[in-house]
Amino acid sequence: MSKAMELLESLKENESIRNTKGAQVITLDNQEEMVFSCITTLPDGTEHEDRLFIEEAEVIVKHHDVRNWTKGEIKMRTWERNGYKVVEQEFDYSLHQFVVIVPGKKDQIITPDSIESMNSIIANLDAGEEVEGWEDGMGNTIYTNPDLLEDEEMLSKKMLEIIEEAGKIRMQDIDNVTKLQADLKNAGYSSYVDASTDYLVVEKEY
Repeated sequence: MSKAMELLESLKENESIRNTKGAQVITLDNQEEMVFSCITTLPDGTEHEDRLFIEEAEVIVKHHDVRNWTKGEIKMRTWERNGYKVVEQEFDYSLHQFVVIVPGKKDQIITPDSIESMNSIIANLDAGEEVEGWEDGMGNTIYTNPDLLEDEEMLSKKMLEIIEEAGKIRMQDIDNVTKLQADLKNAGYSSYVDASTDYLVVEKEY
């Protein structure tokens, strides 16, 4: 039996898929490329087809967990730890990266070089392992001690785009107003809080 057919049989028997997606018809859509077709019968009687690629199929079969897989994709997960969290993100098609978030500090990104490495990271995180001392795939060491990390930049690229477009930003979206205003000043902007609208108004200095 080919690897594709073995995966197909495993997918058909996987309770996680049946429990999450409902009635299923799973077929091998392309044996050479090992792309699977997963058809769900919706409550109104219509059929919805998702496509599942081999790497995703292997994750489902290996971990017995579809991780809220819908529409041919696997929903990214978050692992909470004491003082930090690790967030799975899309990176290169089926290959995902992992962002280590320590509040108030610059994010660190772990980038696996293969699906096997990615699956190993997921397994270790599922087992409760800490990421302190891990390598990020670029030769850097991951730290979770805030004292060893650089402060997060308040003026992110996304925030700057919002400011450039709207000229203001909601106060509720700002963690540290004083630091943001200092960063804005260094970037050539003046700012003030408009108490009547609860916005930080930002203007370019010329």
